[in-house]
Amino acid sequence: MAPLRASSRTVAGNRGAGGEAQLSHSAAPLIVLIALIAFAVGLLLVRAVNVAQFGAAILRYPFQVDDAEGVVLAEATLIAHGTNPYAHQPSPATYFYAGPYTPLYTLVNAAAIGVLGATFKVGRAVQCAATLGVGAWLAWAVARRQRHRAAWLAGVWAALLFVTAHLVAVWAVRVRPDMTALVFNLLGVAVLRGWLDAEPVPWRDAAFPRGHALGVVALGAVCFALGWWTKQTALAVPLAFTVALLVRRPKVAVMLAGLYATLILAPFAVLTATTGGGFAQKIVGYQGSWDRAAFWRLAEPLIGRYGVLLLFAAVAAVIGCVRGRRLTFAAMWFGAAAVAALAAGTSGGYHNHFVELIAAAALLVGQGAAGGVRDVAGAASVRGAWLVAARVAGVVALLTGLAITEREGVYGWLAGDYRAPIAAEERGYSAVAA
Repeated sequence: MAPLRASSRTVAGNRGAGGEAQLSHSAAPLIVLIALIAFAVGLLLVRAVNVAQFGAAILRYPFQVDDAEGVVLAEATLIAHGTNPYAHQPSPATYFYAGPYTPLYTLVNAAAIGVLGATFKVGRAVQCAATLGVGAWLAWAVARRQRHRAAWLAGVWAALLFVTAHLVAVWAVRVRPDMTALVFNLLGVAVLRGWLDAEPVPWRDAAFPRGHALGVVALGAVCFALGWWTKQTALAVPLAFTVALLVRRPKVAVMLAGLYATLILAPFAVLTATTGGGFAQKIVGYQGSWDRAAFWRLAEPLIGRYGVLLLFAAVAAVIGCVRGRRLTFAAMWFGAAAVAALAAGTSGGYHNHFVELIAAAALLVGQGAAGGVRDVAGAASVRGAWLVAARVAGVVALLTGLAITEREGVYGWLAGDYRAPIAAEERGYSAVAA
């Protein structure tokens, strides 16, 4: 990745009377913009300390901080003790096992319980690691599209926007499978994108993948399938990537879709058959309700809190598609994540369904910032360079300002979630447990 340099056209236009090249004026807006992004990264790193303190407090806390944590842990305990929570249940039944998620993440917790006893710490630690993995992926995804080192700075800025958002911080340390499913899906994108970037075969001329290429496609499909087997609504990334690929490498897209579907449907059919229909009942049947009012009770505060980020992400998506003359993966992921967010309105749904939308938005604004740096460097005039720099700097400053001033107070949207448990709560739960 090459260092960024100002446009040679501007350098040539700034020669002294003796013909010697003077310092290019177009370097000034470039330096200012990069310095501003670096300053924004510094501010977000300071903010990240506060978020890390919150996360550490939750990781240490021995009791549940969300009702669904207890649901996941209870089902993991059943599995650890040899009971199948996905068994079919008549209605009405004398007992009820919710079984709301596909089993991979629950099995991880069950394994931990088998070794350590009942604990929330392992499930939370897995989610925390997955969140950091998503942040690292965002930095990589922003930087890989550019050919200058400053893109990594924009990528880190986008990653920090994501991991320091209170909504993300809350779900980064809860025993829920959202982050784990997302990082599996994004790992699939990294595997496939790395291979496609290095593939010398022209897009439309490539045959169906064979040999090593088939192995890479299969590995990507496995990552996507692991995402689904972690959370069954984690479909936005695989669908967006496959559709984007279909336009440029249709045979690869068809192979990927076929492998992905097989890795989901074949085990699903087996598990449904061996549980007397219970697996489909829990994973699909119990998730079919949706209430508009319930959705808007969650969506309205989301828009109030992160609406500016989502607006700029939408603008960046349109610009990226227009410039590339195609639907980009980032734009389609953003759209698919918005549709997937409707699941917040299902029975028992909560604002964890919005986390992936924030991740897609962070990717888009990060790509916009990195592209803006590139545009400043390649501007045909000093005035054009300053105009682009001003626009990008304004967006970066606004989004960073909103991020570092996010507060809950007593009545904030996430006031009941983004807080460290107090000592009295732990003593009370300890007394009940005793």
